[in-house]
Amino acid sequence: RYGEVDYEQDVTSDSVVQNAVFDARGGDDPVFNWRWIVGFAASLTERDGRQDDEREEGMVELGRWITPRLIGLARVGYTDDSLGTSGDFENGSYWALGLEWLPIDRMQIRLLYGDRDKEAGLRYQSRSRRTEIDLNWRDLEVGSSSVIGTRFTGAVSHRGQRSNWALRYTEENSNEQTLRLADTPLGGDAEIEDPVTGEPVAPETDLFSLTDDNFIRTRWDLATGYKTPQSVWGLGVFEEERETIGIDERETVTGVVASWRWRFRPFTSMLIRGEAERTEFDDGREDDFTRYDLGLRHELSRSANTSLVYRRADRVSTDPTAEFKENRLTLQFEKQF
Repeated sequence: RYGEVDYEQDVTSDSVVQNAVFDARGGDDPVFNWRWIVGFAASLTERDGRQDDEREEGMVELGRWITPRLIGLARVGYTDDSLGTSGDFENGSYWALGLEWLPIDRMQIRLLYGDRDKEAGLRYQSRSRRTEIDLNWRDLEVGSSSVIGTRFTGAVSHRGQRSNWALRYTEENSNEQTLRLADTPLGGDAEIEDPVTGEPVAPETDLFSLTDDNFIRTRWDLATGYKTPQSVWGLGVFEEERETIGIDERETVTGVVASWRWRFRPFTSMLIRGEAERTEFDDGREDDFTRYDLGLRHELSRSANTSLVYRRADRVSTDPTAEFKENRLTLQFEKQF
């Protein structure tokens, strides 16, 4: 994947981000006795006039079926990262041995322990397939991820007949340019999705300060929705914290998003959406951001639609230079081919 991001200021560098990912796996069946996974990932962030970031990791994992419910695991890998703005960390190889236990068909428990690599994980799916749990803890002591220390990610979701909800938590080492170009840019244009409507539930892209530095990013979000034949209600809350590596600067954003989509005619719907976020900085600065959307959407055909949206946005800050008010009217036509 190749992407470019440009900024109209000198705080953050114009950048080119390139990513390459390879993943192959097979033999996940007790009949074959063995299963295997081979993975490779590399990324290059080329900054205009600043130091570049390079990340590379390779991994091989083998699994041997001991019994129909128990698998022996062996994993070996390496990292070769070079981050121009990150703290101290070591590159090199790692390995781990462990077990994966399947007490029932819908549950997996895995434990690995080794040299500079430790992991514990749980996956569960209810009998009805409506409730899912995915928890993972890992302590990888090499590469740029090691500056986070022990890393935890988790997701819990439930799909009901009319209501859905999802809770997620993630930790990662990233930077501004990478998040801008990610498929689901957390802190960007499409972070939390309403579990019913698929509508984005996210803070604005400019809630955080722009920076060229790498940062440790932690985020949790909770989204829920309720659906009737004519209406869809959505509610999301989140909190995201970014700690700049090597500089010890921290920003925290907490917010809530609510939406209501009403289909008052067979092919026409109305959307009302509101957001409220607070950003807190280490230096004592506080920003309060609000945004309201009122829109109409009309389906012209199965492959085409048009929409008209009015947006009002305000930011109030203890720093007067950061305040703004925005009124925007957007007319959009979408066609799928």
